[in-house]
Amino acid sequence: MNNSVWIVDDDPFYLNYLSNYLHTIGYNTRCFLSGEECLANLNEQPSVIILDHNLGSELNGVDILRRVKEVSPQTPVISISGYELLSVARESLTSGSDDFVQKDSASLLRIKLSLEKIQLKTRKQQNLTKARTLVYVGTILAALGLLAAGIYLYFN
Repeated sequence: MNNSVWIVDDDPFYLNYLSNYLHTIGYNTRCFLSGEECLANLNEQPSVIILDHNLGSELNGVDILRRVKEVSPQTPVISISGYELLSVARESLTSGSDDFVQKDSASLLRIKLSLEKIQLKTRKQQNLTKARTLVYVGTILAALGLLAAGIYLYFN
């Protein structure tokens, strides 16, 4: 994980607050005041997107989340909201969000924990890919060894 966290929130105060916090714990952030601005830059592939639900425009966080997942399905998204509605959390999670965090006095800690969970999941996936590659290469080498032994025996 390259520690590139994008934050999408229409509240400049919260955007700056969260960005400063993430910088102090080692993340590089890029801030967007609108979901459309985030979507326009998706070709840069962030490690994670933290996406507010209420973006003060026609498109809410779930709308942006769905578009992110269409363009970049592998990009983890943490949905956040000041709303205390179960329906917002459920809709975010069923639309592809990796986690949902309620904006409150403990939200910074929960965002940090969510980022750590995503990092762990990413490392596990990378390790699994490496293991599968090693098994594949090992199988090919074993097959080549058997082929070489067969050729040797045939000619000797």
